[in-house]
Amino acid sequence: MTPGAYLQKRRAIAGHTIGSLERDLSLIDGLGRATYADSMRVQRRLQDAENDAIYLTFDQASLLASIIPINPVIYRQLVDWHEDRAIMPPRLCRNCGAAEIDAAQCERCADAISNSAFHQTPANIAAVQIIDDHGVERYQLRSV
Repeated sequence: MTPGAYLQKRRAIAGHTIGSLERDLSLIDGLGRATYADSMRVQRRLQDAENDAIYLTFDQASLLASIIPINPVIYRQLVDWHEDRAIMPPRLCRNCGAAEIDAAQCERCADAISNSAFHQTPANIAAVQIIDDHGVERYQLRSV
């Protein structure tokens, strides 16, 4: 799952549109009513984040977490995994993006969630340490 898909799924679970999320953000930010241009800029940024055109910072994801049920740590793990696949991705429900540890709280998928609903790395895959030509240590997933 991409970071943007995670944001979109969790926003949908909370019943928010991009516009309603932007309105709630403007209230938290203490700005009250934003100008139309500011409102559109925030909405475009949220849409770009959901389309994986940009990634949110940890602080930005934390701000969103005060409105929609996302975990900023999981979001950043998805960003790291999406950028170079050097870490194992978090296990998330494919339907709603709930973390495996939050599966009991998954309202829409509670009856359908089973281990098969979560992304899993096959047992024959392992992270292998690689040192590139510049001496940089990296990890790559390979079949074993």
